[in-house]
Amino acid sequence: MPLLNRVLYAAVLGLTSVASAVMSGVALPGGGWAGWRCLTPEDGLYCRVPVFVRLSASGQVQHRQQVPESQAPGPVLLHPDGRTLYLGGSTLVALDAVTLRAKWDVPGPPVGWEQEPLALSPDGRQLAVRGPNGTVRLLDTRTGQGVSTLRHPFFKDQQDGYGDFFAAPTALAFSPDGHTLAIGSRGGGVRIRSLATGQERQLTGGCRVRRLVAHRGPVRGLLFTGVDALVSVANDEQLIHWSLQRPQQARCLSLPGGVTALYPLPQGRLLALGVTSGTLLNGPEVTRLARLAPFSSVLARWQVTGKTLSLSDGHSTRSWNMLSGAPLTSTSAPLATFPLVGALVTIRDDLRVRVRANGHVQDLWPPAIAPANLSGAGSPAGWQVELTGKRLTVKATSTIRVMTMDTANFTNEYGWAWPSGRFLGCRTVLENGHSDEPDRACSLTQGTLREPSLKDEALPGQETIRGRSR
Repeated sequence: MPLLNRVLYAAVLGLTSVASAVMSGVALPGGGWAGWRCLTPEDGLYCRVPVFVRLSASGQVQHRQQVPESQAPGPVLLHPDGRTLYLGGSTLVALDAVTLRAKWDVPGPPVGWEQEPLALSPDGRQLAVRGPNGTVRLLDTRTGQGVSTLRHPFFKDQQDGYGDFFAAPTALAFSPDGHTLAIGSRGGGVRIRSLATGQERQLTGGCRVRRLVAHRGPVRGLLFTGVDALVSVANDEQLIHWSLQRPQQARCLSLPGGVTALYPLPQGRLLALGVTSGTLLNGPEVTRLARLAPFSSVLARWQVTGKTLSLSDGHSTRSWNMLSGAPLTSTSAPLATFPLVGALVTIRDDLRVRVRANGHVQDLWPPAIAPANLSGAGSPAGWQVELTGKRLTVKATSTIRVMTMDTANFTNEYGWAWPSGRFLGCRTVLENGHSDEPDRACSLTQGTLREPSLKDEALPGQETIRGRSR
């Protein structure tokens, strides 16, 4: 067997995929931003001291305030008059929008493994929050005191304090006229309630297959795009745009990786945020403007300043033009660098593989995404790069929990013909070298790993690169 010239390097990063509530906020009039940040950014996802900040349109900090009343960072809403901010979580807090000092605070439901839903009526008079036993509580925005309780029509026992697990509200939204409240539940249902009559109906249908509930899994976001038009999202990788007059004619949009939250943005844009990715959507039509993916680990923070949308994970911050969806130049360092003989291979912060050789630069497609990245179930373990003959292989590895106390390493192997850069495919392998079912990231490439052909030749002015381990 002929000796193969082979280059093998490995890089391991201290990244994490531990689930954590994304530090969010709200856009302010004039292009500013008010939201959560970590006092020490190097904490990443393990934020020990969250602080609330107000930023100018240029991103400069105008005010910074610790909010001891808020025990867990949650959603952030701005009153229509621009004077008050409402912070959700285990304690609901009203802040002065300028000084960031607390006006009032009231205890909320115990914080669980999901972010508490919070909605503000268009007239700014009422807040909707989750209550016990599938109920929704309406609060006075001036004092935080309860106004009324909306009981679940299908849950009969409202006295024991436990309630139905699947009936618990996970998303709330008022219609633009304030007459209707949409309620998403942990069981995947979406209910439409008339606040005037108390009558409710449940949206049914879904995408492709008729279902009794809107989604398979907890509803993570609701947003009205008109009086009779509603968007719902969940972890089932489906965005549904409902016509409340004709719910059976709902339009569906696939969002790989699912959605953990849905946020309105200025200029009629929407942000559907996943665990390690996001999607920028365009206005009332709810069409995809840009795929904000992928990140190497769980997203920790997002913000809007001026016309720029920024997302951050534990390693890097990437930005996009909010109007066009065009990515802006990143200043974050590469995730990994591999100096080969005659070439330099880097894993960029967007997980694209960049090769520099003989004065040429190639950005290879697809990104080198590790297994279970889209769901956040894997902890990134690093990358390996191999150059063997006419094949360039990049291996992206994650550590994934497979039993209650056991973990195993899974690897997505991406192959390109060298040096043409033609994609050869992807496969998923276990740590023992055995092939596994293709990871979702591999499946999305629609390519099965294959051998390079004799037609794969060097780029003009570029020679085939061979090297040995250093």
